[in-house]
Amino acid sequence: MSGEVLNALAHAYDFDRNITFILTGSEVSLLYDFIGIEDPDSPLFGKYFHEVRIDRFTHDESIDFLRRGFRELGIEVPMSIIEEIANVFDGVPGWLVYAANAYIRGAGAYP
Repeated sequence: MSGEVLNALAHAYDFDRNITFILTGSEVSLLYDFIGIEDPDSPLFGKYFHEVRIDRFTHDESIDFLRRGFRELGIEVPMSIIEEIANVFDGVPGWLVYAANAYIRGAGAYP
């Protein structure tokens, strides 16, 4: 299946305008292996890509990140929940987002 996905991405890259793909993951080496960035046989080999790395947040940055995200959605979340999410997911941005979304869906607070 991954070959089909890579071929579809390569085709879209070559022929479709105004399209951007964002591939994300916490294991960068797995993502590189999937894309085939160093494999001349990969359909995406040699295609332009831009990498953005985001390091773990500190505890305070995690709290601020979560508070701002909930505020942008107009959702009031108890500080105890924000603290718990920040403590459990130890500053990993993707997991903080995942946990916040899970809380929103579970709490039925999503607009």
